[in-house]
Amino acid sequence: MKKLLIFALFMLPLLANAEEVMVDGIKYIVDMDTKTAEVIGSYNNEDKLVYIPSTVTVETVRMMTYRVTSIAEGAFRNHQMEELYLPESLETIGDQAFAYCTNMKSIILGESVTTIGGGAFHDTGLEHIYVCASQIPETFPDNSGTPDNIDWAKMTLHVPAGLVEDYKNSDQPYWSDVRDENIVALPAQRFVEVKTGDFEYTIDEIAMTAEVTGYGNNEAKNLTVPSTIESADNTYRVTSIGERALSSNDHVVSLTVSEGVKIIESGAFAHCHSLQEISLPNSVVIVGSYAFDRCTYLRYLSMGTGVRSIGHDAFVETGGLEDLYIYAPQIPMTSKSTDDNPNNELSSPIKVHVP
Repeated sequence: MKKLLIFALFMLPLLANAEEVMVDGIKYIVDMDTKTAEVIGSYNNEDKLVYIPSTVTVETVRMMTYRVTSIAEGAFRNHQMEELYLPESLETIGDQAFAYCTNMKSIILGESVTTIGGGAFHDTGLEHIYVCASQIPETFPDNSGTPDNIDWAKMTLHVPAGLVEDYKNSDQPYWSDVRDENIVALPAQRFVEVKTGDFEYTIDEIAMTAEVTGYGNNEAKNLTVPSTIESADNTYRVTSIGERALSSNDHVVSLTVSEGVKIIESGAFAHCHSLQEISLPNSVVIVGSYAFDRCTYLRYLSMGTGVRSIGHDAFVETGGLEDLYIYAPQIPMTSKSTDDNPNNELSSPIKVHVP
């Protein structure tokens, strides 16, 4: 008993420095010592889109930013997701992390992934796996001693050109069950910066998508984020507006986001002091924290039917907001403000228009 008590006392500092939090619909355990975060699940297992950022900022003992490095064992087991956005910071995927996600068709693993647990993709709908790491990630068999129940012989595995032969010769679970002819080379360069029209973008050559990262025209008063862009004879779907991408522009008065954009990242429109109206399409699912931070002259904001999550402090000092239209058929999930500043809250005269 004495030994158990000593062990328990030894563990107390470790437990005290870890805390479970939820940010924008994703559940994490954050470690205040290592400043890292592990994904342990999501608020709603029926969401069709799951977006995991590279960092999360939360107030635990104090305001801190944590780097997202791992997905816990069984974190998304039985999830109904159809689209998954994983961060480039991700290093470890736990056992059965995505088991029974039957709607998943593809997954992109970034350059930092080193370990994939047993049965991570057990009974999923995966047809394509993209592994961007410069070294083959370590993998493990599931509890029954077999890599998975999906047909890996039909899987297409996309890997860096210099590792194609290494994957073909690998005896590790997952990779050893993919047919040699189904192991193909990734594009030489995944991310490309381009500037076209009124905006700057980061293009993803694997997903064939584009993220808005900045203004190409800082003086335009009326702007529209397009649904697609053309570059090097290819068409890319514009699916997200990046963190603080369109912030701190004192010229823009009206901004429209076209159908197809799904994610508005943290602070995307922050400090646009002249912005008076903005319309988000039905395709937008996630509106990040501080999205409209200090848009002091914002009067009109419309969100479409798809919005499921609105991050904390999304409306800091938007005291001029008069009409907020939310067309979603269910109440979007919202997060508590990170402090008690009354300016973080919607003002009482605002009219919220809902179904």
